Amino acid sequence: MDLTTEPQFKTADARKADLKRQSVRGGFITVASQSFNFVLRTVSTIILARLLTPDDFGLVAMVTAITGMAVMFQDMGLSLAAIQSKELTQSQSSSLFWINVVMGAIIGAIIVLISPFIGYFYNDQRVTVITMAMASTFVIEGLAVQHCALLKRQLRFSALAAVQACAVCCGVVIAIILAHSGLGYWAIVWMTIAISFINMAGMWIVCRWFPGAPGQLNEIKKMLVFGTNVTGFNIVNYFARNLDNMIIGKFCGGVSLGLYSKAYQIVLLPISNLRMPLMTVAIPAMSKLQDDAVLYREYCKKLLLALAFAGMPAVAFLYVCAEDVINLIFGPKWLAMVPVFQVLAIAAFLEPVTGMRGSVLVSLGKTRRYFWWGIGNAISVAISFIIGVRWGMIGVAVSYTVTRYILLLPGTYFCFKDTPVRVRDFFGAIWQAALASLIMAFGMFFLERCFDLPSYQRILICLSMGVLIYTAVWLIFPEGLSRIREITGYGRLILNNKRSQPIIDSSLKNVEFRDGSV
Repeated sequence: MDLTTEPQFKTADARKADLKRQSVRGGFITVASQSFNFVLRTVSTIILARLLTPDDFGLVAMVTAITGMAVMFQDMGLSLAAIQSKELTQSQSSSLFWINVVMGAIIGAIIVLISPFIGYFYNDQRVTVITMAMASTFVIEGLAVQHCALLKRQLRFSALAAVQACAVCCGVVIAIILAHSGLGYWAIVWMTIAISFINMAGMWIVCRWFPGAPGQLNEIKKMLVFGTNVTGFNIVNYFARNLDNMIIGKFCGGVSLGLYSKAYQIVLLPISNLRMPLMTVAIPAMSKLQDDAVLYREYCKKLLLALAFAGMPAVAFLYVCAEDVINLIFGPKWLAMVPVFQVLAIAAFLEPVTGMRGSVLVSLGKTRRYFWWGIGNAISVAISFIIGVRWGMIGVAVSYTVTRYILLLPGTYFCFKDTPVRVRDFFGAIWQAALASLIMAFGMFFLERCFDLPSYQRILICLSMGVLIYTAVWLIFPEGLSRIREITGYGRLILNNKRSQPIIDSSLKNVEFRDGSV
């Protein structure tokens, strides 16, 4: 399997066409895989809920609430470092692999050592044993980090999706069998361990890369710095994302926190299921274009257009139909959530595209600036929470929303400075989708109040009319029809079975595979 031949001699047009095809198909596969896993996990939860008790789920949740923070340290940002690097040798990849293995073992050992204290904290010794068992997943997953990175580097998202789907399926089957056998909470524990193990084994099988001895530290010094900055950003961002819950829980009580957290979860659900899979595909592709400013800028503009085109109208729809959506999903007793839901939807209107700023910095290797952007953003958001909490959960939401819009322009300038992407590229790519979404929202706002119908019927009417209004506005825009054709044309790329050599393979130098090829 030679990874160093044909792609080097491709023309710019062929390279661009291959990248577009692989990115679109990779994005579709990733979204489909995530949706499949979500449905499968939901179904398994419904089944297990009838075989297990709430106490069984609660015991595992106690452990994952604490071990979840350790996940940020396991990867150390080295998978992204491997993906972003222009060239990756066998020695470098092996070094990164062994670092991830050692980190997984260290984190696993630390969790085992502190497990008695976790059991003491919860006053339940069963938690101690569960924590010890769950610690093994860090060791197992440490063995798969670099294999997963190599597959992403080659844009082999079909293989990734197949492995992950197989792991989840097998894990769910194991859990159901164990739960039916009366093993209680151990069904959930072994499901988690099985998913990690099968996922790791699958990565090794499909990647076919075998690590060698680690190389010199100076060979990966730049990657370690890269990973440290990414990890620093993730830690800062983790606390910034969860600080509002801590503050509301402390000063406003459990009821307010329950309403706020559910509102935040639902309003971000369509965005996270769109943006995260697409960015997973985009970062490897953007990394391989970092030396071609023209193609890099064009790729980013197309991605911004796609994110805005699909994400912004979804958020606008949720804002207008907030009461009906909440009533349909949660029931009438949750309608007090509507005001905070709508305020958070205003903030979320930008979410489909603002994540592009960090992706640009990561793909270009500017992770130090990425880290400082995380620090500045976290401080600003924390101040907004502290200011807003005196007015309760709605005050926190309003203050956060205002801060997001205040930081939009300076944050975009800071992140895009000295990169191929300009501030005007960012706003030029999204303004049509933003305006069309706002006009659609106004239309649905007046339409919704014309019908005294059950929630699900009003949702269907607003959704149908919203799509028509949104499409009509795009047709009015200059080149609006061509933009719609371009985005809908991505479907043909997804269905196109033409095989193309992954263009990024030419940057993977001297990496040995199990079959002896290079």
